Amino acid sequence: MSVYTTKKGQQGDLVLHINGNQSICPYVQALPMQGQYGQIQIMRLPCTSSCPHVRLTDDNQWRITCSGDAIQLPIEEEVVEEPKSPLIVM
Repeated sequence: MSVYTTKKGQQGDLVLHINGNQSICPYVQALPMQGQYGQIQIMRLPCTSSCPHVRLTDDNQWRITCSGDAIQLPIEEEVVEEPKSPLIVM
């Protein structure tokens, strides 16, 4: 059984995580980006709440309609990442 959680993304939207790993949207084409040392990297976009096919229901269900069928995933909890402490080492 998969565990579905959400984390706040960089734009303030919620990002779906499946078993602790960031989800990947199969309907958005991957973006080629230049990485370190001139390498080409492929960047995949996650399933986020900013997508028009996603809705978070009142009973904490992630509802997806991008495939034409409505799929509801039960969200266990929202994972909140705490900011890193600015430790200064002398």
